[in-house]
Amino acid sequence: MAVHDFAETGVVGAAAALEGRFGLLTGYTDAPDAKSWLRGWGSAGLLETAIKPYPSCRLTHGRRDGALRLRAQLAPRDPRRASIGVSLSRPP
Repeated sequence: MAVHDFAETGVVGAAAALEGRFGLLTGYTDAPDAKSWLRGWGSAGLLETAIKPYPSCRLTHGRRDGALRLRAQLAPRDPRRASIGVSLSRPP
């Protein structure tokens, strides 16, 4: 089903998808303010962003790149194994 199919059948989105009770910003702050968050969109700051190369936490990307490079250097049936970890430190 394509996105436009949802609209054609009457499906509606959340009225407060950013700042509502279950909105995106409530995952980052107890006082979500969509207007201040959107202020400046279209400015040079937005042009300095990038697309994530992998659909995972950004902290895993370097390790993933390293694993892909290592895999390219090994023979297809090489029996060696490697483990790659990611720091999961949490604030106190």
